[in-house]
Amino acid sequence: MRYLHALFISEPEDTPDVTGVTFVVAPTALVTVRYHPVETFDLFSQKLCKAPAQPLSPGTVGLGLINTGLNRSARALSKVSESLDRIASAVFRAKGDQSKRNQIYSDTLDALGREDEKISNLRESMVSVERLLLFLMSEGRAENAPKSLREATKTALRDLQTMEQDARRKKCSSC
Repeated sequence: MRYLHALFISEPEDTPDVTGVTFVVAPTALVTVRYHPVETFDLFSQKLCKAPAQPLSPGTVGLGLINTGLNRSARALSKVSESLDRIASAVFRAKGDQSKRNQIYSDTLDALGREDEKISNLRESMVSVERLLLFLMSEGRAENAPKSLREATKTALRDLQTMEQDARRKKCSSC
């Protein structure tokens, strides 16, 4: 049995909170241990229920959970980007007397702080999941995992690294 741990986003729609998830991987089963709800797991479960029944390996299920989490994180990053655009637009349109502009600037700083927290949590989760994927890639070669699973893991890792770069740029531009 292998025990793996990663941080997942529990609420990507609002301020994404980070929660730890432990994966217990056995040859024929995958068990997750988590103490807070993670919407990603519910979404993946719903997706599996709609798909035709087929046997899935623990690695396939784990990668499916990770990909579902990455999709949620990508949507959350996109929303952060939209929020940052709205914030920038509001600041540059600030008109009125000095006290009104001061209030707009104060509100802007609060909004930037909230978006910065979202980006930080997303990045923390992505770095954790990246480490898990890197481990699975090195472990997968040792165990002769199916080629399709190895390729899917590489694809997830590339997608994740692209998202990390995007999050890094957003973080730098919000400061």
